[in-house]
Amino acid sequence: MTIRKGQFNLCVVVVEPLEHGLSRVLLKSKDERLRSKFLPHADTRVLTDAAAPLHARQVALHAALAAQISQSLRVGGAPYASNSLERLRLIKRLRGRLEGERQAAAARPPAPYHPPASDLALRVAIDDFNAYT
Repeated sequence: MTIRKGQFNLCVVVVEPLEHGLSRVLLKSKDERLRSKFLPHADTRVLTDAAAPLHARQVALHAALAAQISQSLRVGGAPYASNSLERLRLIKRLRGRLEGERQAAAARPPAPYHPPASDLALRVAIDDFNAYT
């Protein structure tokens, strides 16, 4: 049996080959609260060898999302919603910061105007070395 290790290992999806082209897919978890609260549908299933990999991937994705939600609730931070909502929160935070900077810049008096130095002072005399006839 081949074991693939993950990063956190809160949940493990086990696929055991059986006789007659069947496989058993089961989910083991360290935290029973995680399994009972977020993954009550992930019971042991006996599937054909063709259907077992797809079901194992789906159970693994559900377990990973459930573990992420469980960890975010345990730490006491904001509950995890989705990647798109996290991006939206970041965009709103950046927008608020930029609006604050704009208001602070508008409240400051403008810098005094300094006219640019004369073009003649900056020019360098270039000798004309072409002979036009």
